[in-house]
Amino acid sequence: MYRMDRQLVRFYRTAENYLRYAPGHEGRTRELSRFYQRYRRYFGRSVLDLACGGGILGRVLERTRRTYVGVDANPDMLREARKSLSTRQSGQRFFKGDISTVRIGGRFDTVTLLGNALGHLNVEEMDELLHHRRSNVHPGSTFLLEYRDVVEMLWKRVWTPVYVQTHKRGKVISRTRFVDFSKGRIHIQAKPARGNWTVEYTQALWSPFILDQVMKSGGWTAVSRSTNRVSSVGGADAFSRVGVYRYRGT
Repeated sequence: MYRMDRQLVRFYRTAENYLRYAPGHEGRTRELSRFYQRYRRYFGRSVLDLACGGGILGRVLERTRRTYVGVDANPDMLREARKSLSTRQSGQRFFKGDISTVRIGGRFDTVTLLGNALGHLNVEEMDELLHHRRSNVHPGSTFLLEYRDVVEMLWKRVWTPVYVQTHKRGKVISRTRFVDFSKGRIHIQAKPARGNWTVEYTQALWSPFILDQVMKSGGWTAVSRSTNRVSSVGGADAFSRVGVYRYRGT
């Protein structure tokens, strides 16, 4: 689950580079700037950014004078977000907690879940998230989700079973161990090219037709679906899906 345990914190400190989601990362800042320009018509005056990472989207939105609240369970990323806030005056706020269950005050015009953060949640957990976030939306609110169409990647055999990332600490090799269709997860093991640690993590199985059904059951209607280019790992990950939904109430 997305509930941040020591293993997932360790994953972002070792197998991933959490600084890639920090405000100072130029590549991710450009990506989210382009994302906002492309989907700006769906952004209301108040934005709730789930799995906000280092709050880069907040920096992008700051000049638009929108109200912004970011939520993440990773203390490393939130530290970077708050460090960035300390260098400037801003009304933006950040909260630490499980995005599925944490209590957040207020209602928002727009909710976002970007950067393949949906990959941490399977269908059951996403359903739980929608249930707990009902108090934060109103009829007409929009939800923007960015994710990998993993079902399509498996079907077309473009899922990369072994891929290598290079960080300051060296190369990290991730290998797919097995696919659990009953739980909707791909189990992956990451280990360094040189070193003796290992990290186990999962990627949830998502596709547009699965997400549409989950969102519909939670009171959301599909508005648009498109493909977004990202600078992710491996050629198959160079594109992500973006789904936009509008809350009709339940």
